[in-house]
Amino acid sequence: MNSSVLLVCFFSFRFFDIIKVWPINLIDKNTKGPLGIMLDDVVAAILAFVFIGAFYCLLLIYAE
Repeated sequence: MNSSVLLVCFFSFRFFDIIKVWPINLIDKNTKGPLGIMLDDVVAAILAFVFIGAFYCLLLIYAE
C-alpha cells in the first residue's frame, strides 16, 4: 500500500464524515454523547470502505 492509496482512503473517510449522508445523519441526530460521535465515525469508515472497494472492483473490471 503506497501513500496515494492511503490518501484516497483518508479523504474518502473524511468526505463521508463531513457530508453526513443518510445513515450517518440519523446516527448524528439521534445518538448523543460519546457513543454518537464514535458510531458516526464507524459508519463513515464503513461507507468509505464500501466506496473504495466498489471503485477498486470497477477498476479491475474496466481497466483491462
